[in-house]
Order: sequence, then C-alpha cells, then structure tokens
Amino acid sequence: IPIVLDISINRMLAVLAVMLPVYVYAQSDSCRFEIKGYIKDGETGKAFQYANVFIKENGKGTQADSNGFFVLKSVCPGKITVVYSALGYKTFTGVYKVSRNVSEEVILHTDTCELE
Repeated sequence: IPIVLDISINRMLAVLAVMLPVYVYAQSDSCRFEIKGYIKDGETGKAFQYANVFIKENGKGTQADSNGFFVLKSVCPGKITVVYSALGYKTFTGVYKVSRNVSEEVILHTDTCELE
C-alpha cells in the first residue's frame, strides 16, 4: 500500500527558503582559512614572479605577484592538495591538512629536458 505524504509545495518552499541561507552561511563560515606564502626560484634564490597556485580538489587558484607572494582565500578545512607550477619548471605539489591558516615557502626548480 503506497503511503501518500500530505506536504504542499508551498510548505516545502517555505522550509527550503528558511534552510538554504543557513546552509550557505555554514558553508561560507567554515571556508575561512588562507594558504599564503612565497615562491622562489631554486637556482637563483630570487622571488618567482607570477607562478600558478591552485587547489587540485576544486580548481580554485591564484598567481604569485611580482614579489613571489600568493594568497589562496576562503579555503575549507580538511586535506587538500595545492599545485605550484610555472612554464619550464618542475611542478611542486603540497598536501596540507587545513585546520588553520597555512604559511608556506615553495621552491621551484627548472625542468631540464633534452630534445632529440
């Protein structure tokens, strides 16, 4: 025997209207951490300008500034993988368990490949 629920569309919309902002606020409040740092060239020791930095799990990223500094904002807690890359350099991958703000210094090394 099928069970019929007596829930009107208006009642469901009212519940959704109340719960959705609570859910969105809870999500945004938990994603309050930052991963920031400095990227330098492994050969020269100088600031690495404009290297790419992104979170592998969600694709959210940024670019280091002209002084080698970067900031990833609104990072959610948990285990994440951050990828640091630049053309002609080996990609560096860092794995972090985020439960607070993270500060990191990253060194990128040239990627030596030979053409045949």
